[in-house]
Amino acid sequence: MEDPKPTTLPYATVPLRERVGWPGPIDYVLQSAAVATLVGVLVGSVARVGSLKGMYEAFKLKLPSSTEFLLDVDETFARVGGYYWVWVVPAVAPLLLSRLGATARNRFLLLAVIFVAAASAYCSFAVSEPMVSLVQGLTSSSGRR
Repeated sequence: MEDPKPTTLPYATVPLRERVGWPGPIDYVLQSAAVATLVGVLVGSVARVGSLKGMYEAFKLKLPSSTEFLLDVDETFARVGGYYWVWVVPAVAPLLLSRLGATARNRFLLLAVIFVAAASAYCSFAVSEPMVSLVQGLTSSSGRR
């Protein structure tokens, strides 16, 4: 009678990196760079609105609610140090994304790009709306002279 072969578990022969799904060094760097780019665009868009706050106050502009909302977000981020903490996201995101399958990861990144593009467009609108009213006010007052 033959001795039975010891049974091996199917995952025992697979290296830990493949079992867990952690990204390799190149994958980690590329995913971190992609997420850092998205975070940078989003942070830059919100910070741009905050940097114009002094100009809005100097011209005593009546700000639309979209601009006031972004000014509140900028002030809150500055108060709690959010502009520094948000840079933890590019370091952690590849580790979380590695837990998803390739299709889910690509869809998530596509949704993130669409969200950042929409938020950036919203920020651009919130910046340009008071500027348009300022230019209209300046041109209408100079035409009366």
